[in-house]
Amino acid sequence: MRLPKAIQKFQIIILGDDFIKSKVYLNKKQTCEFLGIDNNTLDKWIRIYNFPVIRIDGIVRFDIEDIKDFMNTFKTI
Repeated sequence: MRLPKAIQKFQIIILGDDFIKSKVYLNKKQTCEFLGIDNNTLDKWIRIYNFPVIRIDGIVRFDIEDIKDFMNTFKTI
């Protein structure tokens, strides 16, 4: 039995989200997906707000715990 396309798409999103949550380091695209922002916004946050980024030999990675800590600094109660 084949699932309807809408459910298949939902299933892919859930699997993708679990994949991201299981990683320690994310690339730029994964970081944007995790935060729900576009690439330009991430670039701005890096440039203006000192968003934590790891650069090694031209490779860019983001530590998921650093991302959470960064976001928590802007949390209002």
